Amino acid sequence: MKSRKDFSYSTLAELAEDMHRKGLELPITENIQCLRESVHLHGRVVPNRLCINPLEGCDGESNGSPGKLTYRRYKRFSSGGAGMIWVEATAVTLEGRANPRQLCLNKQSSEAFRKLSHLIRETAVDYNNVVHQPLIILQLTHSGRHSNPEGRPTPIITHHSGILDFKNHLEPSYSIISDEALDALQEKYVLAAQLAYRSGFDAVDIKACNGYLVHELLFSYTRKNSRYGGSFENRTRFLREVIHKIKAELRGLIVTTRLSIYDGIPYPWGWGMKPDGSLEADVSEPARLIGMLYDAGVELVSIAMGNPYYNPHLARPYDRPIVGGYVPAEHPLETISRMIRLTADTRGKIPRVHLVGTGLSWLRQFLPNVGAAMIQRDLISFLGVGRLALANPGFAYELFSKGALAPEALCITCSSCTQIMRDGGRTGCVIRDRPIYGPIYRSGRRGSTNRREHEE
Repeated sequence: MKSRKDFSYSTLAELAEDMHRKGLELPITENIQCLRESVHLHGRVVPNRLCINPLEGCDGESNGSPGKLTYRRYKRFSSGGAGMIWVEATAVTLEGRANPRQLCLNKQSSEAFRKLSHLIRETAVDYNNVVHQPLIILQLTHSGRHSNPEGRPTPIITHHSGILDFKNHLEPSYSIISDEALDALQEKYVLAAQLAYRSGFDAVDIKACNGYLVHELLFSYTRKNSRYGGSFENRTRFLREVIHKIKAELRGLIVTTRLSIYDGIPYPWGWGMKPDGSLEADVSEPARLIGMLYDAGVELVSIAMGNPYYNPHLARPYDRPIVGGYVPAEHPLETISRMIRLTADTRGKIPRVHLVGTGLSWLRQFLPNVGAAMIQRDLISFLGVGRLALANPGFAYELFSKGALAPEALCITCSSCTQIMRDGGRTGCVIRDRPIYGPIYRSGRRGSTNRREHEE
């Protein structure tokens, strides 16, 4: 398998020198004290500026309830000191799950979600080992084109894509979801939000990224004669109306979204793209939408880019791809530089919204230095941490108590956590949590080899 040269920076100076050599400019600071700051949000106080991003474990039960490893993961996250815990993608319908073990919030599973939120609160401590109250967000989703609830793909698409249909092996005659079905699906989101509120979550996220249904609606330019396609108002209608309904019904629940601002897929098959068919970004529509959501009472938005099923390096730069994956033509620092530039472009158009910056785990021990610099420049309000949190759930405690992160306890962007997902297993960090996930990884690899041999 091809891979890049291992991450080789031992000091900030070496990282800065390589960026200069590549003609890149990334914000970097040695002063990371701003990460300790509390933030007022919707009448709440978030204890610090560190956020654990929504990370799917694919370890739920058949009815959508969290499983044993789900509880283990969030207990480790909540005892690690982060000020915000963004609980992973949770389907609003069983048929909208991306895999048979994806979490799903419904009347049958709601008591288990109550147990999960209580577990997070009961075990939450900060770096002084003092109980604190992280903001707990539950991400609500429908997998749409990537629905796979029974272990075989059952795509639910909003339009036919000249690029993604080929990858999904869809014929031109494959049916698209109707306006009536989308109207009914809105109510599923509202019901899930009600259950989340009753289960003790502070907020819900209407997921609009990664190529899933709500995101796909945003670039349904070619969807004809529909309330949900064509114009900007129609393409954004589902997200806006769902958020409006939830906020109108549940006054005490914070509503947010994890929103893609750049897909890296040419127009009209991608969102946040220049209409000339190139791979150049145009964040005017994403920023316009964020501004409308802010006017509707949404104060927090998590920034996302890329599509993990098509161009995963844009969302999470890596050194080693999954089996059958690709090594990007650009260096990870170029990818990260684009992320920061587009986040800054978006921020410039919507200065009042709290943004969560993401996609920086490739930077390893220097992630806090870049994240803090972004906060100091008012590009983001919170630093979101994903794969690095799987490798070191206590990164916030370590950072605040020791002033730095130990390189030997961090994510090495080897893509093994993604490989487990693609092999159908329960996912986690194979390198740093080897006793649990090493056997799962090896079992999945053996199973994949056996399947290929059988097919041959």
